[in-house]
Amino acid sequence: MSSVQWVQPSPLWERWGNSPKPWLAEFHGDRFVPEFLELMGGHAPGRTPADLDGHRPTPTGNALKLFQPLHGWYYLVTGSLVCRQLGLPDRSVARQDGERTSFVLRRLAPTALGFQEQGWARGVGWQPVAGPTLLPGEERLPMHPVPVCSGAAAGKRATAPLGGCEGRTVHFGYVPVDSREKYIEKYLTPSGNPTADLQAYAEALAAEPSEGDYRLGEFDARILSVWRGLFVDPVTGAALPFPLSDEQKHPASLYLILDLGDFMQRTLPGLFDAIVRNDRSAVTGKRRDLFDELGRIYASTATPTATGSISLAAALRELRTPIDYYPLVHGEGTEPTKRYNLRDAPPAPPAGAITVNAGYLGYKRANGVVTEGQFHLRVREALEEEKAERKAKGEPWLPAGGEIAGLLADQVKLDPPTGDRYCLRLVYEYDPCPPVLSDPSDPFTFAKVLDPDAPTRHLRIELPSLKDLRKFKHGVGMEMPPDLRNVMDRVNKGMLDGGGLAAGSGGWELGMICSFSISIITLVAFIVMFIFLILLNIVFWWLPFLKICLPIPKKK
Repeated sequence: MSSVQWVQPSPLWERWGNSPKPWLAEFHGDRFVPEFLELMGGHAPGRTPADLDGHRPTPTGNALKLFQPLHGWYYLVTGSLVCRQLGLPDRSVARQDGERTSFVLRRLAPTALGFQEQGWARGVGWQPVAGPTLLPGEERLPMHPVPVCSGAAAGKRATAPLGGCEGRTVHFGYVPVDSREKYIEKYLTPSGNPTADLQAYAEALAAEPSEGDYRLGEFDARILSVWRGLFVDPVTGAALPFPLSDEQKHPASLYLILDLGDFMQRTLPGLFDAIVRNDRSAVTGKRRDLFDELGRIYASTATPTATGSISLAAALRELRTPIDYYPLVHGEGTEPTKRYNLRDAPPAPPAGAITVNAGYLGYKRANGVVTEGQFHLRVREALEEEKAERKAKGEPWLPAGGEIAGLLADQVKLDPPTGDRYCLRLVYEYDPCPPVLSDPSDPFTFAKVLDPDAPTRHLRIELPSLKDLRKFKHGVGMEMPPDLRNVMDRVNKGMLDGGGLAAGSGGWELGMICSFSISIITLVAFIVMFIFLILLNIVFWWLPFLKICLPIPKKK
């Protein structure tokens, strides 16, 4: 048996004894480390190191829940390293000789007989641990020593000479609650490759015309619904209650054309190249039909000196050559001086031009019957032709690499069905002897960022300007919880005819991640909040108490 052991911090022995379990301490505020050091050093007015007992976390519900730094709460794991002798003297750690202290995070995986400890090995993930030992390559989190001093302000007589220090050392380490997502195990489908499973799922889905297509769904959501929104409400189909101004129509039309070109460049590259070169002979079949259709759709143009008309194909070409304006889609580049207007009919359109309206652009549902718009039909047929051609060449229809594959391979994670449950063990290593591990700490869980039990921290977020919204990357991932994902799996096409949810899960077991732009979400939430404030202000006169405006000097 080793002559060295871990016990809880020495300032707590008088009340709690020298238990071999680590002690978790909870602090509120960003000064948690200076506050802890002042407490241990006897520099906290009116407090002694024994007041560490007051920082014990309070259980939330039936579990000990550690909240995130975003909530303003921080956690330290503490303990004393002592010798198994009378008086339990401190064990000195000779770091110059390779001795070191650390702590490890262990996951408590449920089994038929209770819980099985698992250690986190870098590059491998969670692995079972047999007994109080370390895994090869197990992640060790750092610990630091701090001397314990009673301090003159505590009102107690010093137990050791020379300044009142008790001659004891407490080791402490920061618990990385903010790394919760890192420690949630990746969720893999039965094949072990979520990217390949999604590819197969999308191919099977696209093979059924009644179920739609991934590419066509992107076109509907990104381009068609926005374009129809220039004419009617894209959801209800009702006429717009307010006319659109040029300040609204011009930028919307510009980015609609850019989004259409960006979409075609990725999904119909041959057709896009033919449009840029203005070479109709480069495409055949349904893609040539779409080429012709784009040449018959005209929009009005506006420059500082004149107005005119331009076909959609020519506009796609004009934005690509001689200057490539397509980086504007990703928030880069310089906006062109020419303005397009897809909403109004161009002045004196040429013979054969198509009149664009809401019905021409897309779906219109009436009495359960779906009518497909002509432009939507041309795009769908071209995509189906492109898909069949790629399938004949053995090329995937859904992109198997890049951002989508990386997102699936690295970020598809789900909480365990029974929730995450962890504990901590303190570690002392001194070669060539085996490491000394403490008993496990009290079990706990990591709170989510959006946890209903979490405390609140006052935050101030600067809203982006409208011109900068497209520059922000869509880097927010929203994970769908298992129960909501199960409901989504039960959604079926029979619901369009008045049916309910399917009896059981659809069987698709890949976690869903939806990416949104945090800047746009914040801006929309801010606008909605003010709408409600203005409405309530009519009755309660709240707005003067909530709206605070500070004057800012501006140069005229």
